[in-house]
Amino acid sequence: MKQQATRSSGKHWLTVIALIVIIQAVAAAFFLMDAVLDIAVGVQVMDAFYHGFELLVAIALVAGVVMGMLVLRRLIAEAKQRERTMALARGALAAIVEQRFAEWGLTEAESEVALFAVKGYGIAEIARLRDAATGTVRAQLSRIYVKAGVTSQAMLIGGLIDEFIDVVPVREPKSKPVQMSRSA
Repeated sequence: MKQQATRSSGKHWLTVIALIVIIQAVAAAFFLMDAVLDIAVGVQVMDAFYHGFELLVAIALVAGVVMGMLVLRRLIAEAKQRERTMALARGALAAIVEQRFAEWGLTEAESEVALFAVKGYGIAEIARLRDAATGTVRAQLSRIYVKAGVTSQAMLIGGLIDEFIDVVPVREPKSKPVQMSRSA
């Protein structure tokens, strides 16, 4: 549900940005056309500075619109790339979860309970979602923990995500700090 909210929120902002760029484009076209027509009609020397400045402002607005469109295009491309990356990661995680559950020899019911446990649900929530008694879920979790070789929900999660985390072991410093002794 959180993923859907994030995706729809992202699409909302892209829509807002696109609307702003469209409004800027219309305004830029209006001001550019106005400035060009004013200069084309012929202006007096006093008005020339004003109309020249108006033309520069219109050109700057057009440049801003172009930059906004380029940024919007880049943001859309990045969002699509992130979505593709997340889909690949979700697929890889699902494959590893299925593989681990098969390695552990979990039944279909145990796999479902284990998946809820990995997602962080408690016993009562799992029981409610599966329309089962809490005692049944407790018993299933106990069998899952034994089959997985763990003793807790946290260890179950850790066993599944272990392949995704590349941890560098903590090393001792190469040289020991020098301790100064005070001589009296």
